[in-house]
Amino acid sequence: MGRSVTFDVVGLPRAQGSKQAFVRGGRGVVVEAGSKASRDAHSLWRTQVAEGARKALEGSESPYSGPTEVTLVFYLPLPASDKHRTLHTHAPDIDKISRSCLDSLVNGGLLADDALVWLLQVKKGYARDGHWTGVSITLTDSSAEEQTMREVSKTMAKLARKR
Repeated sequence: MGRSVTFDVVGLPRAQGSKQAFVRGGRGVVVEAGSKASRDAHSLWRTQVAEGARKALEGSESPYSGPTEVTLVFYLPLPASDKHRTLHTHAPDIDKISRSCLDSLVNGGLLADDALVWLLQVKKGYARDGHWTGVSITLTDSSAEEQTMREVSKTMAKLARKR
């Protein structure tokens, strides 16, 4: 296992919204859909995650630029209507809050490209007993694992050709 970094972002996780397209002056324009308040809240969340990524990068040799494992654990507000709920099975959608975080890791410079993520583990749960809302993020460099797996694959291919 290669280098690893874990950091927390305290705030209210916001989903990456849908896009809305229209034509203005003969050109196609794509913008975030939703209300201004929703777009502003999403922008604030992405800024918080990007800032956390920048801080996590401080003192590091470089951004993650090879195969990378990412773990995201979201802590969301417990609804006042049901304090005994255990599994978070409603909005925000797990894929949309994940996408928002991955894009912010790239914008913050910690991850060179979100296409480098080969393993994504995501969990969303409730912030209970005074726990903060937000996300705990872990990135792990899998370059050494990739190199080992490549060598094994090459050896297996050689053995198969000898048969």
